[in-house]
Amino acid sequence: MQRFAGQRPASLLPCVDRPIMQHVVEYLVDQGVTEFDFLLQDMPEQVESFLGDGGRWGSRCRFHLVREKTYHALLLPQMAGKDETVLVGHADRIPILANSKSITDAKNAGMFYCTSGLEDKPVWTGWALVDARILALGAEAANEKEFEGCLRQANAESKDTIASVTLDFRSVSGFLEAQRAILNKILNQADLYAREVEPGIWIARNVTLHPKAHLQAPMFVGENSNVGAGVKLGPNAAIGANSVIDRNTTVMDSAVFPGTFCGEGLELDHMIADHSRLMSCESETSIEAPDAFILSGLQQRSTRGLFWSWISRVTAALILILASPLMLVTAMILALVRKGRVFYCRRVVQLPAADAESWRYFNLWSFRDHANAVATGRLKYLLFASLPALPAVVTGRLGFVGVKPRTKEEIEKLPADWQSLYLQATAGLVSEADAVYGGTPTEDELYSSEVYYSTQRGMQHDLRIALRFIFGPRAI
Repeated sequence: MQRFAGQRPASLLPCVDRPIMQHVVEYLVDQGVTEFDFLLQDMPEQVESFLGDGGRWGSRCRFHLVREKTYHALLLPQMAGKDETVLVGHADRIPILANSKSITDAKNAGMFYCTSGLEDKPVWTGWALVDARILALGAEAANEKEFEGCLRQANAESKDTIASVTLDFRSVSGFLEAQRAILNKILNQADLYAREVEPGIWIARNVTLHPKAHLQAPMFVGENSNVGAGVKLGPNAAIGANSVIDRNTTVMDSAVFPGTFCGEGLELDHMIADHSRLMSCESETSIEAPDAFILSGLQQRSTRGLFWSWISRVTAALILILASPLMLVTAMILALVRKGRVFYCRRVVQLPAADAESWRYFNLWSFRDHANAVATGRLKYLLFASLPALPAVVTGRLGFVGVKPRTKEEIEKLPADWQSLYLQATAGLVSEADAVYGGTPTEDELYSSEVYYSTQRGMQHDLRIALRFIFGPRAI
């Protein structure tokens, strides 16, 4: 599931109503575990921000950054030389012990190992109860199989604890089986974040559900979602929050991640849909939907942000109408005096954007060649670059103010940290660098201005930049 995570770690992918990591923590807390040490490598700041100090679960969380995928990190200083039992496990699986046995029962019985499958051919779940000192024996293991072998060798006489079910989130099929188990309350944890309107049918708050939609348990619909006429949901279907399921669509044995639009007549069977990407049980690989009307992402914006966006689009439309005669005259003059082309077009990436596979593009028109552009006066910049680009503002692909619009090739040349920040911003006709440094900022000035804009952007800040660009004493 790692390749499907995009701009979030796999452990924070949503399963039914909450991220995978939250399911793991809540299950263990219910088992009596209150002290957690997390070894993080993939986007650790997101996991740490989500879990916090663990206080909301009555527990304590500590975080340790791991730079290499080895088990050496298990040798935590606070465990050195301690004679106590430690529960060690992988957070992409949850073992449910047989006969309703709890982890505490296993510990009291002297059992340290959890297995799943046939008793004569058990499969390790990735979890074990071991003496803290035994962890040192598996510290040099290069992979999970070697780590399992070290633990078995060190505890050859210990008796295994059998797990009746293991929720395994590592594959699409495993993820969907885990989803079914959660919908059937196998974790015995708190209720889902929704109302159970009928046995096995969970509907969260503020859901628009068409009376002709067909629901079959077990299934879940997250908050602020819209389900159209003729839609068939279930069995084993989970619709994430802020999603739209258009009419006559079928979702069975599948998951729709939050903020996803599923177009009319789409059939999802044993699949996961995340914005414009699909992953099936058969191939275990993700594919990009060819059309936004089939499958796409829904950008969640605040009411103020939407208001500002529509004000910008209406204003751009009015300016475009009023300036059309001026643009026509400019085009005619350039056609007479310029040897080259009159209009230039660049195919730029629409922001904000996730990973490269889901980038969307639009054409940005100009009276000047961007590749050979030189510093010009403020009014000339508005006439030659801003006015021809107004259609992109009218359609909502561009703002009046934002970071510099870039092509795919230009984005790929940015350093990794700059690229990550850039893809989360919004692009505009005028940038912070234009208003502050003029038309020829250095790379350092451009980077610092885009970092600053990404943290300060908003209606008031955009307005200040626009006014400074138009009226401030500057040259482009």
